[in-house]
Amino acid sequence: MIKETSVQAFAERKKALEGGLSEEACQLLDEMLLRMEALTRENERLRKSALAAARSRSGMSTKLKDALYE
Repeated sequence: MIKETSVQAFAERKKALEGGLSEEACQLLDEMLLRMEALTRENERLRKSALAAARSRSGMSTKLKDALYE
């Protein structure tokens, strides 16, 4: 997936920079990458549930349904 590859791309960029970064900066980047991965998973889960909710919802408004059933 695109999102996973972007997380992987950031991880690779971090690895390339590790030699010139302080230990504190490396820890910060590690924490940010972990948070990014968690948010990416949560975003995907929410997107799937939103799509499922949109599919299950009827396309007609309740007023239109009531008018058709009369």
